[in-house]
Amino acid sequence: MSILSLLSNLQFLWFLLGATSVTLAYFFWFYKKERRLFKNLKRPVAIIVSDIDNMSHEAELLKSIKFFDVRLLQDPQRSIDIIDDRYRLVILRYKKDSESFWKTFNSLSGRQFPVIVFSKPGEIDREDVRKIQGYSLHTLCNAPLRLISDVFAIMSTYPEDKKI
Repeated sequence: MSILSLLSNLQFLWFLLGATSVTLAYFFWFYKKERRLFKNLKRPVAIIVSDIDNMSHEAELLKSIKFFDVRLLQDPQRSIDIIDDRYRLVILRYKKDSESFWKTFNSLSGRQFPVIVFSKPGEIDREDVRKIQGYSLHTLCNAPLRLISDVFAIMSTYPEDKKI
C-alpha cells in the first residue's frame, strides 16, 4: 500500500468522523428541543377571561389544533388560586382600569409564569404597556392566529421542568 492511498484513506476517515460527530450533535440538540415541547404539551394552558370577553373563540381555536390542554377559567379572582405548577402558560385577557387584571397579572409574574396578555388592537395604553413590559416572561397578543404562534413558541422554548 502506498503512502498516497494511506493518506487518502485517513482523509476519508477524518471526514467520516467529522460528519458523524456533526450529525450526532444535531440529533441530540433536536431531540432535546422536541422532548421539551412534548413534555410542555402535556401541561395545561390556562385562559383567564374578563367580563368584556369570554375568550371562547380563542379557547376553541386552541383546542381545535388538538395539541394543547386548554382550560378556560371563568372567574379571574378564583383563577389565581387554581393555577399551580401543573400549568405551563397563562393567557390573560386585558381589561383597562381593571383591578382584577392587575392583581392576577402581578400574582402570575410573582410566581414566574409565562403570560400572554391578550387584547384587541390598540386597546392597551402606553402606561399599561410599560407596566406589562416590566415583566420579562410576557408577550402581548392581539390576534387569534398570533395567539397560536405564541403558545407554540413558549411551549417549545420554555424549560419544561423548572421555573426561570
